[in-house]
Amino acid sequence: VDFNNTIGLTIDAVSAQGPFPATSGVTGDGNVTINVVDSAAATDDLTVNTGVTVQSTSGNIELTVGDDVVINGNLTAPSGTVTINVDPSAGDPDTVGGTVDIASASVITTSGGATLNGGDDNDTFNFAPQATTTFNVNGNPPVFSDGPPGDTLNLTLTGVTGAALSVGPVRGDGQYTFSNRNSVTYESIETIATTPAVIPLPIVYNGTAGDDNLWLRIDDNGGAPLLELLSGVNVGVSGGAITVTGGSLADSRPLSGVTSYTIDGLAGNDQLVIDYGYSLDTGSDLEDLGVTFNGGDPTSGPGDALFVKEGTFGKTIYNYTNAHDGSIENYSDDAGTTLQSTITYTGLEPITNTGTVTNVEFNLPNSANPDVALQSAGSGLNQLSGSTFENTTFANPTVGGSLTINGGTAADTISVQGVGSGFDADLTIDADTDDTITFQTTATSIGNGDLTADALTINVNAAVTTGTVAPNDGSIDLTATRNIAVSSSGSLNTNSG
Repeated sequence: VDFNNTIGLTIDAVSAQGPFPATSGVTGDGNVTINVVDSAAATDDLTVNTGVTVQSTSGNIELTVGDDVVINGNLTAPSGTVTINVDPSAGDPDTVGGTVDIASASVITTSGGATLNGGDDNDTFNFAPQATTTFNVNGNPPVFSDGPPGDTLNLTLTGVTGAALSVGPVRGDGQYTFSNRNSVTYESIETIATTPAVIPLPIVYNGTAGDDNLWLRIDDNGGAPLLELLSGVNVGVSGGAITVTGGSLADSRPLSGVTSYTIDGLAGNDQLVIDYGYSLDTGSDLEDLGVTFNGGDPTSGPGDALFVKEGTFGKTIYNYTNAHDGSIENYSDDAGTTLQSTITYTGLEPITNTGTVTNVEFNLPNSANPDVALQSAGSGLNQLSGSTFENTTFANPTVGGSLTINGGTAADTISVQGVGSGFDADLTIDADTDDTITFQTTATSIGNGDLTADALTINVNAAVTTGTVAPNDGSIDLTATRNIAVSSSGSLNTNSG
């Protein structure tokens, strides 16, 4: 069945076999094609009225319209697809975009999905996800220059459950999924609005197969904070600080509409900066958002890197699962009883965290950890490294705070080779009765902190000092189930004896 109109068309009661009652609409055994030719006028529209069905019993339905399509009835292609084209680019005589408006009560039934295509102007798509078909929306040009409103997708999400959104790597592309509706996939869409206006969703950003250098931050936006992800940034670490420059916007959305943010890095050497101290974040608290970074391949150097920039927490706990996976828990209080957010990671190689934290704690993997090393990483920074977990560079705990390293459940060998300059906090190494702790290579000075270490064997082969700053009363407490050995090059030094 083919219709070709040069003016607006309303479908009420026509059929391949002749006039039918208003409920008959258009019915064809094969493909049903309806074309309303575009002109310079803005009235080249197609309307399918309420109670009317356009149906192909064994083929596809394609509607191509110069301006607007209004679907108040139903489109049914149980063995095929539905395609709606508005504002066609070829020979477009006007500069006015088209609109696809599908009423919430309308039912689109397909086996192969419904595709909505815009042209080269600012087009608009209004509909609700359905249980009877998937939707694929392609806005086509314009594509962010830099863009809103551009092509607009207005989704009615009343009644949906289990909503989630994946976006990227191309800005303006994404997919909504639901537990009680079929998916909505979109491409080249500059503006998205939903009803209700804010539906808090978990967001997944899909990276590329190449090197993705990403920067996650918040722009306060005059009190309506936006969560922004930039790609193509340059990342450096200098003088104990992480620096980020350059990049272009890859994703932006209201922070109030995000329950968690996941970044899938895929292949390539990917970098992610989680920026708790961005200058345009005036207290919008990215620190409260759970973030997951899946680095993907490769799992060897330089590999995928995580940078945590600034931020202030009472306690941070690093939980190592294995050589590349784990989590970072951020607590608002020093005791670690009120969890503020969690950073979960997989497939990483190095981690750098320059945040200000009172108490820092590391939980080693529950496996044998044969080469754990704590050492200075420069100005106010430390590094905990080993072959069984993620090498981690982190800032000194705040003065009077603490650094704790908890051994795993199997035999660990822990080497302490100094700490970052300006370190002034307690140092606790809580190993098991089959573990070895060795102070070696470089002197360890912990300001006025207390040193507590327990293990099977403790070796002191370098100077260990506390009580060097006021009030000069730091202590050293070593406990070994087998022996404590202090070599000729080692010493234990306190100011108070």
